[in-house]
Amino acid sequence: MLYHGSYKGADQPTALSYMIYDGPLLYVQLSLPQALSSLLIGMGQDQPAPIVGRTLIDTGASHSAFDAKVLASLGISPTGVTVSNTAGGPQKQDTYWIQMTVPSHSYTAELTKVAGVDLSGQKTITGEPIIGLLGRDFLSSFILVYNGQMGQFTLAN
Repeated sequence: MLYHGSYKGADQPTALSYMIYDGPLLYVQLSLPQALSSLLIGMGQDQPAPIVGRTLIDTGASHSAFDAKVLASLGISPTGVTVSNTAGGPQKQDTYWIQMTVPSHSYTAELTKVAGVDLSGQKTITGEPIIGLLGRDFLSSFILVYNGQMGQFTLAN
């Protein structure tokens, strides 16, 4: 996957301003993990609709995290608990197993230990909600190039 992130249609000064405010953003789709999806299909049960939204690439986060309300809307239960070190000190958070797809590049991964966190109020400069933080667990499969001067980033694997 090669993803070149920029603010489409924005001139360079505007793109730079957006990148400073928002950071590197990536659209993702969240859905049930494949094993759970297959089980529901085998039982003749409906699956929840996938959720699409913006995520922030967060090099300061060891593990990825998604808004707990978004994860709850998928109807999945926590698989464990983790302690995350936050600016406010250590916090216990439920962990989940999800499937995440980057629709623009047909990249799919099963993330087995994402934290459910409160991201309410976290929005992009244009007011779009941020539903997740992609941490170093996700980034460990990629090369990330952040071009601050141009307001762009590239993600390759």
